Amino acid sequence: MILLKPVVLLLRLLATIAFVSVLVVLGLAVLPLFQGAGSYPWVAEVMSWDAALIQQVRATLPTRIGQLDMARPFLALVFLFGAAAIDAAATKLSAVVSPGAKRKRLAKRIWARQPKGSRTRAKTGAPTPVPETSTSEKRSREDLVRQMVEAKRELDAMSKDVAFLALDVVESTNMKLGEDPAFVEHDFREFKTMVEAEVFRGLLKSAWTPDGAMMCFDSLERAIRAAQDMLRQLPVFNADTRMMGTPFRVRCGVNSGRVPYDPDTPMEAMSHNVIDVAGHMQKYADPDTIYIAGDLVRQKAEKLGFDPADTEVDGHEVYVWRGPSADRTGVPG
Repeated sequence: MILLKPVVLLLRLLATIAFVSVLVVLGLAVLPLFQGAGSYPWVAEVMSWDAALIQQVRATLPTRIGQLDMARPFLALVFLFGAAAIDAAATKLSAVVSPGAKRKRLAKRIWARQPKGSRTRAKTGAPTPVPETSTSEKRSREDLVRQMVEAKRELDAMSKDVAFLALDVVESTNMKLGEDPAFVEHDFREFKTMVEAEVFRGLLKSAWTPDGAMMCFDSLERAIRAAQDMLRQLPVFNADTRMMGTPFRVRCGVNSGRVPYDPDTPMEAMSHNVIDVAGHMQKYADPDTIYIAGDLVRQKAEKLGFDPADTEVDGHEVYVWRGPSADRTGVPG
């Protein structure tokens, strides 16, 4: 399956070349209409090459319909149909190597290995009788266990080490009270634009709510840096862009771990304890701070700017990073 990926890329390239060739063939038909076009050496060379190609088509196939010479339209159609056929082949191969197709093939293999009786009961929904234990049934259970182990290995191979950043605007509902709806719409749209400008590095996917987001990154360091850059930019946003009376305050939670990962699955459809912990870190974070499990940053906390927060979330000791606009009351130093 890995070898098919370069083939898919090659087919996509060939389809693009074929489609561009359609435009070139049609475009060359109008080139002689430009006054003095043949006086340019490169144009004359292109026109000569085009004439030779069209002449070859005429020599190979009947191209005249009455007084009309269809050699050029025929050549353009050949390239067009070729581009469509190559692209269709690439699409089929791409579906074969996609993570979703792998899961379907795995499910079919497991289904095919099940005893016929159990497959029939699964289709009809009939209750499974409890027969007496036999040697064949023991072997059947062994096969099922073996299949489960194989499925677990294949699913583990589809897992990926990623990091999640959860962020939420503090007291967003109260911020909007009494404000002009146009100002509210403007500020939250510009806030999202500001966040996305600061977090794009390493971002794999994201899901937004009206007042926050859950984002998936390719590494813990990039998730942390994205949250820090956003909180550093927040005072500038409040001073120069915000129209409402209340400044934006943001809570952030970060967590990382190995989760089942499919590039085609949207962020809002992903579900895992690693994501839940990131959301809980955000929920309990102070305004304009980042909460993260100490196990993830303890060894390089000083380098990343984190300090112990003297609190726990979901059984994890919490470390905190405070943005420029965070409340510094009671903070050492």
